[in-house]
Order: sequence, then structure tokens, then C-alpha cells
Amino acid sequence: QIAAAGSGTLEELLAQQGMTMDDLRDQIVVQKQLEQLLGEKVAVTDAEVDAYIEKNKLSIPEEQLAAARVEISDQMKQQKMSTEGQQLVAELRAKASISYFVHY
Repeated sequence: QIAAAGSGTLEELLAQQGMTMDDLRDQIVVQKQLEQLLGEKVAVTDAEVDAYIEKNKLSIPEEQLAAARVEISDQMKQQKMSTEGQQLVAELRAKASISYFVHY
């Protein structure tokens, strides 16, 4: 999670996080590959956003509604990515067959 914009250059912000530009690029590539792999499992529908707004009794001014819907959808997608990604890793670990050829 990178600090707010305006508090330094991207390189400085990455350095504060112990990252390089290459690390950031790699992280973005992995994120996009994971999104493609999980596909429909992380898609957020308009109905889900509507249900979230209603459930949380959010009162959003009309002029801010479109932007708020995008933000809510992005947050919901990230939550789904986290949940589904963890589940995928757990399933892969359970199915993995690892052979060790060198014993220490």
C-alpha cells in the first residue's frame, strides 16, 4: 500500500515500502494474472453494489453517486480477490505433490 500522492516521487514512495520499480511492475503483472485466473469469481455486479449501499444505509449525494459506486465496486473486487486468491492457494497446496530429490 503506497502512501498518498504528493508526498514524494514514486521511487521515494516505493523505497519507503522496501520496493523497486521492478518489484512494482512484477506485483502489477501478478495481480493482473490473478484477476484473469479468477475471472468471474471476482466480478462485481451492479446488484451487489446496490445491495451494499442499501445494507450499509449509505446516503450518497446524486452528484457523487457514480464515483462512489466505482469506489465501492473496486473495494468489493479487492475483497473477493483476497478471499478467492487465498482459497486458490489453499487448493493448490492441498493438490500439490512435491518430491524431494536431495535430503539434508
